[in-house]
Amino acid sequence: MNSQKRLITMLVAAAGLLILPLVLQGFGNAWVRIVDMALLFVLLSLGLNIVVGYAGLLDLGYVAFFAIGAYMYGLLASSQLTDSFPAIAAMFPDGLHAPLWVILPLGAGLAGVFGILLGALWAAGWWSIFADQPLVHPRSSLIMVATLLTLLMAGTSFIRRQTRLHN
Repeated sequence: MNSQKRLITMLVAAAGLLILPLVLQGFGNAWVRIVDMALLFVLLSLGLNIVVGYAGLLDLGYVAFFAIGAYMYGLLASSQLTDSFPAIAAMFPDGLHAPLWVILPLGAGLAGVFGILLGALWAAGWWSIFADQPLVHPRSSLIMVATLLTLLMAGTSFIRRQTRLHN
């Protein structure tokens, strides 16, 4: 009975969160953006809770995969992609503004592909060049350093890309 009550409470809360932006739209876009950012941070903290709390690993780079999907969304939903690549601009002279429901699975898929590739590289032992042991059964400190390296690589590549776009 208690689990059924908990499920109903979660469903009502989820429905309320889905309706919340529509209600806040009447008060202005600023409130919608504030709530969107708050829910984004809730989503990221839940991801950290799963990795650190349940798995017991200190993972610092899971946000890099979130950033990869978000960067893909930014490229496909704005004119940045056509501004950067003349061949794509020739195919889409008015800009490539893909719909949200097309970009969301593409961004999630791209982030998943990067996660699988990076996990395969770590399991294959390329990390042993730096740590003197393969990362198949890693200690928490090795995972922390490896995922921090992932986050730094993703962040650096995004910053370099933005610098080239604006210079």
